[in-house]
Amino acid sequence: MKETAKRFDKIAEGLPRICPIEDVINYDYGSNWDWDSYIEGINYKIDLYNEKYYPHRFDKNYESQLASSHPQISKYSVWISANFGSNNDNQYFKLDQVQKNLISTHPMSKETKKKFEEDYNDQIFDRLQICDYRIHWVIEDKILFDYINQLTRDEFINRFNKDLCNYVKRKVQIVKSQGRSAKNSKWQIILDEILDWFAEKNLSYNKVQPLLDINIVQEKKLGGRPPGKSKMKTMKEDKIMELYEAYIRKDIGEQTKKDSAEKIRTNLLTKKPNWWKDNIYQESTIYKVLKTLPK
Repeated sequence: MKETAKRFDKIAEGLPRICPIEDVINYDYGSNWDWDSYIEGINYKIDLYNEKYYPHRFDKNYESQLASSHPQISKYSVWISANFGSNNDNQYFKLDQVQKNLISTHPMSKETKKKFEEDYNDQIFDRLQICDYRIHWVIEDKILFDYINQLTRDEFINRFNKDLCNYVKRKVQIVKSQGRSAKNSKWQIILDEILDWFAEKNLSYNKVQPLLDINIVQEKKLGGRPPGKSKMKTMKEDKIMELYEAYIRKDIGEQTKKDSAEKIRTNLLTKKPNWWKDNIYQESTIYKVLKTLPK
């Protein structure tokens, strides 16, 4: 088997459900800076989530908390959209449900069990604010990420689904090699779903090229800083520092850097400087700038 096929097999096996993807949200962000800012915002949400549910994760006496906490997400990730299913048919939630059922079997009072159920539902809700795994999935793969600069949105989706189709076809062949009929196997049902997607898009499956067969042009790596961006970044950081000093002088609010980041972003959104290019920084990005200041 080709290395490209093996690589895609790992990607496919990590999905919540094997089905054709419908969109890639990376393309909604017009520049590398917009994307980096979006990911920083997501990781800021993850920090808040971990602080709420796993406050002792860095304590050696609570190692299980660190293992259970939500990991940070790399900017070299591809965010795909698809109908991955409800809590009942999504393997991500199935695993979570198994853990919930295991804990709920422990002896506990009716009031305690009710509180446990409420806390569990609250945690699931907060996790879905980071990424709703019923419709989105994050693939952290630098090579896959680099294709975003190489292809249009439609090209990426079509080629990804072609690789997905090839993956499922190999599974169908394994079923047949076992001397079984593939007609009613789960893999044939999945294959039909993907082929139906190509038909609905009026695309000839055989004419679509696989995604991982493309040679990446290394000179177009994402994440690089456009010319002149360094000066712009300095101007933005200087403006943030200026607003922070004004905030401190007023002696209002909690006077913490996190609180300051929120107030500064609100100020920038309402009074965006004419020279400020691209979107206003996320609160997490502003906080990161403020963290460089001495305590």
